[in-house]
Amino acid sequence: LRAERLRIRARLLASRDDPSAAAAFDAATKALRDLGSPYHLAVGLLDQSEFLQSTDERAAAAVLGTEAVVIARRLHAEPLIQRAGKLVGALAVT
Repeated sequence: LRAERLRIRARLLASRDDPSAAAAFDAATKALRDLGSPYHLAVGLLDQSEFLQSTDERAAAAVLGTEAVVIARRLHAEPLIQRAGKLVGALAVT
């Protein structure tokens, strides 16, 4: 629950253009890694990747997005595969 709370907090900060959002995403992703749930980690990686894309940190966004794709495929989680694929595809195009 703590890891998910951190993820949601990071998204909220990002939606408010709060400068602490980047650190909040870092903390959330670390907590999600520690949690050991690949699905939740993939969701968090996608959230952070989308945030990084919005701040023009495209290389970092691509790394996290690609990691999320790998996890989603391993889990056969089709909605995550589609979400991650769109994000990674957008990063490759623009």
